[in-house]
Amino acid sequence: MNESFELIKKIAEDRYYKEHERNERISNSLSIPIGIATALVGIIGFYVSNIPLKMILESTHVVKIVFGLFVVLLLFLCFFLARSIFLLSNVFEKTEYVFIPSPEEWEDYKQKLWKYYEKTKEPDIDQKVKANLQKALVDTYSEAAERNIRLNTLKRFRLTLAKKFIVVSLVFFAISALPFIGLKYFEKSQSDSVQKVKIVGPEEAK
Repeated sequence: MNESFELIKKIAEDRYYKEHERNERISNSLSIPIGIATALVGIIGFYVSNIPLKMILESTHVVKIVFGLFVVLLLFLCFFLARSIFLLSNVFEKTEYVFIPSPEEWEDYKQKLWKYYEKTKEPDIDQKVKANLQKALVDTYSEAAERNIRLNTLKRFRLTLAKKFIVVSLVFFAISALPFIGLKYFEKSQSDSVQKVKIVGPEEAK
């Protein structure tokens, strides 16, 4: 019976500590997706601040079509990036992980058991207090592990989904870079054509 109890206690204890280690690994794995998401926000800001609107409005239909394609791709980029940021923020949301009581709390519980058994004049108080403490410890480990498993599973799901959205955002960033580069090329070409003004010198004027 004692060996069986010790085995159950070890399993419950291992699950408890493994879930806290799992929580740390999840938290540590957030740095890369957060860094990528931050960089993409900066890129979107660069896009918006460098769109040559004046040139686009004064250009041909081809340029306006390229601009329209860029806007559509940028909207998709913003949508998937916003979804990933929302999920990452949910990973950080307040989640109350369950911890086992402190040694002081266990000692207080032990004293209460002693007083209870002394009041009821139970025999073998020492054995009963010890048995109650062991059962309470196993129950606490099991309940805490179960709750922490649910929390970690939810956090892992949100993080995995956020990473997928970030990958999709990177794809739309790579595609949107092409029409953006095209718009900047059109802007430069138009600027160069404006600057190519023939200056007639005094001798040529004669």
